[in-house]
Amino acid sequence: MQWQRTEEVALSGNIESIGVMERYQRQSESRPGAGFSNRVEKHVHRRYRIEHSNVKFRWYHAKASLSGRFFCEGGKDMLELFVPTIETDRLILRPIRIEDAQDLFDYASDEEVVKMLSWPRHETLERSVKSINEHFLTRPQRGIPEAFAIVLKENGKMIGTVDVHTVRFGDVGEIGYVLNRPYHNHGYMSEALKAAIPIWFTMTGFRRLEIMHNIINIASRKVIEKAGFIKEGVYRQLRSEKDGQYYDFPFYALLKEDIERE
Repeated sequence: MQWQRTEEVALSGNIESIGVMERYQRQSESRPGAGFSNRVEKHVHRRYRIEHSNVKFRWYHAKASLSGRFFCEGGKDMLELFVPTIETDRLILRPIRIEDAQDLFDYASDEEVVKMLSWPRHETLERSVKSINEHFLTRPQRGIPEAFAIVLKENGKMIGTVDVHTVRFGDVGEIGYVLNRPYHNHGYMSEALKAAIPIWFTMTGFRRLEIMHNIINIASRKVIEKAGFIKEGVYRQLRSEKDGQYYDFPFYALLKEDIERE
């Protein structure tokens, strides 16, 4: 969930009158420790919040220890934050490292690659080095699992990443991914997701994974659907950080029980 664009609201009565967005969530917690149930979640644009100060918001913050284990409120041990190395037919998935800086820069400097992402294009190799040091390598200390670097078996080149970049309520994770442009449309991201998802559900400890995409990003929709995610709703008219325009963002989720049934 991209909190800079939408806000979660807990309101009683007829909240539809204020024009909120709605989504249906399967087996989600309303707050840490409250138990799991199917929920309908309401959202309102930030501009409404600013104009109507009587709308109340409450946030729950998770805590992480330096040992790399995740603790939610109350000290319950929830997530393993250090990921293993995985091999697929064509790929190796492993934690990203500083030696990947040049490969990261190869696609992070490509405006066509990053135009649908929340972060800006890398102008220099030094920016990619800084991103690895400050964004990727510090994740366990911030309560976020390590990102998987997507590496080609044939030549050892890192061509992208797939990760859980946001953790909510202790065991709900939001997924993100990026792939170097020459490797689009070859099934690499679907192959990487298929390998990573069982790790996130078992070893890492998530019970719900979420993902969203800009409505105009058809390629991302195909990857999400191929991975088995179920569409649960649409965030309507979120403001893009790149061009300032408003777009719908379809929202999907996958439960641990979904893959256990397969």
